[in-house]
Parts: sequence; C-alpha cells; structure tokens
Amino acid sequence: MKKSLAFLLAMVCAIGLWAANPAPAKAPVKAPAKAQATAQKTTAQTVQKEENWTGFQLGFLPGAPSDMLTDPVYGIKLGAPICLGAPVWGLEASVLYSGSESVSGVQCSVIFSQANTVTGLQFSPVNFVKSCFGLQLGIYNSAQDKTFQIGLLNHIENGPLPWMIVMNFNL
Repeated sequence: MKKSLAFLLAMVCAIGLWAANPAPAKAPVKAPAKAQATAQKTTAQTVQKEENWTGFQLGFLPGAPSDMLTDPVYGIKLGAPICLGAPVWGLEASVLYSGSESVSGVQCSVIFSQANTVTGLQFSPVNFVKSCFGLQLGIYNSAQDKTFQIGLLNHIENGPLPWMIVMNFNL
C-alpha cells in the first residue's frame, strides 16, 4: 500500500513538472513599424494583467473574494467550499467544487471538478473538461476532446468510443 501511494505521488509530481515545462521560444520575425507599435502596446497590456498573480488563494463563494475570478494562481488555490475563475499553475483543491478556466498541475475536489483545459491530473468523483492533456481519475469522467480517463464510467464526446467503463482515451 505504501509503495502504491508513493508511486501515485511520484506520477502526480512528474505530470505537474511535465505540464509546467514551457515551449521553446521561436526566433522573432521583423514586422512593420505600425505592427511593432501595436505589438508593444499589446505586450504592455499583457504584462499589466499578469502583474496581479498570487501564490496562494482561498475561495469561499462564487466571486468571494473577487480576485479569485481575475488573478491567476502560481501555487495553491484552495476552495472552502468552492473555487473557480482564473487559471491555476500548481494545485487547485476544494471541498465541493473546483472550477477554474484552466489548470496546469493538479485539480481535485471531494465532489466535482470542471475546467476548459487541464494539463496534468484531474481527480474527483465527478470530472468535466473540454481537453485534458494528462489523466482524469474519478467515478464519472467526461471530456469533449483529448484525454486519458480511469473511472467507473468514462465519456469522451468526440472520441472513437464515446462511452467506456474502467478506462477510455482519445489522444
């Protein structure tokens, strides 16, 4: 039993590290002066939005606290009882409902988890995602596109076999 738990923990860490690995940068292409000015303005706006990130966030109710909906989390986002909103890079865990836009790392809940994209592990009794680049683990797992699922009942809307028991995947 201890070896199984240690193996599962190692897999979760490996998936989180794999998900956090950034894509290689491409060489810049020379653009016209007007396009460069627009790009600089857009970059300045993006930097301004990304300044409001947090390393730890605690959610209580939808919109409480209000920064839960807007500030991305690079670390841990806890829901007591729910958390939703801005993207998470790290761990999102809650008692009732985890529902951030996207999660790179681990998303888990005692009852229900939902996201647009998950890169890593989604672990709850009931899981919903559009695309999961990793693993969904639960009693009921549902996805629209890409995922690997382990659970009692697994559904992939656009998969070759939409409904399966025990395991399903669409890579």
